[in-house]
Amino acid sequence: MIKDSSVMQKDEKDENLEFRKIQTLGKSSYVISLPKDWVDKNRIKRGDKLAVYKSPEGTLEISYVNQKASLRGVIPEVTEIVIDNLSKDELEAVIIGNYLMGYDNFKLITRRDYIDSTQRKVITNTLNALSGLQIVSESPKVVEIKNLFEQSSFNVKEVARRLGLIISLMLKDLVQALKEKNLEALSDIIAQDEEIDSLYLLTRRLLIIGSRNVVAAKKIGIEDNALCVIWSVIFKKIESIADHVVKISETLKTIFSSETEIPEEILLSFLKVGEGVAKISERIFLSYFEKDAEEKRVTVEEIRKFSKLKNDFTQKIIEQNIDKRLLVLLENICFRFEEIANYCFDYARDLIHYRLYFL
Repeated sequence: MIKDSSVMQKDEKDENLEFRKIQTLGKSSYVISLPKDWVDKNRIKRGDKLAVYKSPEGTLEISYVNQKASLRGVIPEVTEIVIDNLSKDELEAVIIGNYLMGYDNFKLITRRDYIDSTQRKVITNTLNALSGLQIVSESPKVVEIKNLFEQSSFNVKEVARRLGLIISLMLKDLVQALKEKNLEALSDIIAQDEEIDSLYLLTRRLLIIGSRNVVAAKKIGIEDNALCVIWSVIFKKIESIADHVVKISETLKTIFSSETEIPEEILLSFLKVGEGVAKISERIFLSYFEKDAEEKRVTVEEIRKFSKLKNDFTQKIIEQNIDKRLLVLLENICFRFEEIANYCFDYARDLIHYRLYFL
C-alpha cells in the first residue's frame, strides 16, 4: 500500500516501511521498484499482473492477483494430510480447518493399506456441510478434495440478508409450532440448521481469505478487507441465534413428546415471550439493510417491553408448582429466548455502526 504523506504519517522506524524513489520511463510513465522480499513471498514472476487500487483517501493499494493462490494468501496450491492417527472429530476438524483457511485443493492420505470405511464416511459427511468442496479423485490410499465454488458469485451482504430472513421465518414457525404443539413443524425448523451452518462456514472461509487480500475482499462485496473482521463477528451472531432457535425446537419436541402438560397460564406467557422475540428479529433482520433502517430500528422501549415479558414468564414458572424436569426445560428455553434477543440487539448495533462509519 502506498500512502500520500499528507494523508497519513508513518513512524520511520517501522520495519514495514520503506522509501523508494520514483523513476521515469519514457515521457509519461513513472516507475517504482517493489520490495524483493514481497516479490519472493508472493512468487511473482516477470509478466505477472498486479492490481492497483486508487482509494478516495489518496492511497494506492497493490495486490498480486495473477494466481488463485494469491487470493487465498501465500499457501500451497495442494497440501497433503496424513489421517492415520486422527479420531473422527479430529478428521472432521482438519477438513473444516483447511476449508476455512482457504485451501482449494488438498489430499487426505494414509500410509496403511487403505482409508477405512469409517474415515471415508466422516470425510463424505463433513464435505456435505461445506459448500464448494467435492471429492475429485479417489483411490484406496488417497482422497483428493477440490473447491469448485466460484468466489465472484458470492456477496456477503446478500448472504447476511438471506440468513436474517431464514432465522426470522424460523422464529415465526417456532411460535406457531408452540401454539399447535406441532412436532413435524419443529423437526422442519431443526432441519434448516444444516443450510445455515453450510452458509456460515462458507462465509467464514471467504472472510478469512478476504482479510488477507483487498482484491479477494472486493470480490465478495467488502469495500475494505479490514472490515472482514467486523463481518465475521456479525455472522457469528447470526449463527448463534440459529443455534438457539434449533435448541429451543429440540427442547419443545422433548416436552411435547412426553406426557407432561404445560399449564395454560404458563403457556400463554411463554407464547408472548416467543412472539416478542419473533417481532424483534423480524424488525431487525428485515430492515437493517434498508435505506430507512434508522427509522425502523428497535427502540429502548421495545427492549424494556421484551424484558418485562421475559420476567413475567420467569415469575409464573417459579410461582406454579410444576414438575421439576419441566421447570428446568422451560427455564432453559427462556434463557435461550433472552440470548436470541440480546444477539439481535448486538447485531442491530453492529450494523448501525457499520452504516455510520463505513457507508
